[in-house]
Amino acid sequence: MVVIILIIELILELIFKNYSIYQWLIYINPGIRAIQFIIGMNMANILKSIRINNLNIKIFSLLEIISIIFLGIVYIFSRYLPAETRCGVYYIPNLISILFIFYFEKGIISRILSNRILQKIASFSMEFYMIHQMIIIAYSRYINKNSLFSITFCLLLSLVIAFVVHDYIIKFNNYKGRLKLKRGI
Repeated sequence: MVVIILIIELILELIFKNYSIYQWLIYINPGIRAIQFIIGMNMANILKSIRINNLNIKIFSLLEIISIIFLGIVYIFSRYLPAETRCGVYYIPNLISILFIFYFEKGIISRILSNRILQKIASFSMEFYMIHQMIIIAYSRYINKNSLFSITFCLLLSLVIAFVVHDYIIKFNNYKGRLKLKRGI
């Protein structure tokens, strides 16, 4: 089913790539986004039903390394595609395979990513995702986007602001929870 949906998206891209409606149809269209959401939900259901106990750590480590190398290759060739294609059909199969492989947390890379510091950073990844682009846009007028200092500065500033926002949200939610308990709600 996933393959059929991806093929349909790819056909739509090939048909409409020269029209002004292309970006809306392929990237913004709620129907396409709903399909991608359904793919994710189906994948989650499949992953929950799979039990892997007896596979070797070496096999999973190899699969993790291969999937990351393949992601790098896909990324290198992505510059030849329109942004709408890259962010949709092009990356989805690769990302699905990466999610399948890393879901089981049996390889060496998964174990490295499971350390306490990286888990803490992951806890505010949504806030980082929401903030980083605003910071890049806000500071792009004042900094050289391609310098290592600028990239590092934007990364660190985004991490700090994301952490503060996450911490504020957690404290606010805890405060609201205490208020509900005091009121008996």
